[in-house]
Amino acid sequence: MQARLLAAAVLVTASLAAASPASAGPVSPQAGTMTVNTVGLAVSPVVSATGVFAGCTGVADLTANQRFTPGTAVFSGSKLVTCESGTLELAYTATIDKNLPGTQGSWQVVSGTGAYAGRQGGGRLTGNFNTCDPMGTGFCVLDTYTGVIT
Repeated sequence: MQARLLAAAVLVTASLAAASPASAGPVSPQAGTMTVNTVGLAVSPVVSATGVFAGCTGVADLTANQRFTPGTAVFSGSKLVTCESGTLELAYTATIDKNLPGTQGSWQVVSGTGAYAGRQGGGRLTGNFNTCDPMGTGFCVLDTYTGVIT
């Protein structure tokens, strides 16, 4: 009788172990591009999104810093990206150099929720002025985030 109970306990334990994996394992790297119509510090719409950014709809500033020196300006801070499957907080730095068109910089994942929880990654940030505000009524940059999230 004890042998049958022991065998049943081993069988149940083995079944539970097979049904619930010990760890989810690493997430495969996913590339993507997101273009955002950034107008001042308001919530900005996502114009297009591919790959890991597919389903993302809006971007809001959480923090924004500016530093100006002769011939350059540096913008840094964090943004909250709202997507169908969760949110992403991105830290960014972008520089305006009078000798280059638009802005050039980088971004990295700070945190995420939903499908983006525990993810990391980053990439390149470029921006073109006034392409998203043809009337020239205010600060406007068409920002493109390109990179990989794992």
